[in-house]
Amino acid sequence: MSSRPDLFVKNDGFWYWKNDEAKKIFFEMLLNHDKRLPKEFIEIQVLYEKILENLEVNGQKITVK
Repeated sequence: MSSRPDLFVKNDGFWYWKNDEAKKIFFEMLLNHDKRLPKEFIEIQVLYEKILENLEVNGQKITVK
């Protein structure tokens, strides 16, 4: 298994995105349930997807694109 991509940089005790491409890579990894991410990230993504699948307002299902 390959290592996690270098997405963040620590500066003055705070973590920052390494660059704009890092944000894109991270969210693509989430959407693809990339096994290189910590399991907690994947669990959160799965729950988020379940919430989006079940959105309703006044009994009408809402589709999020």
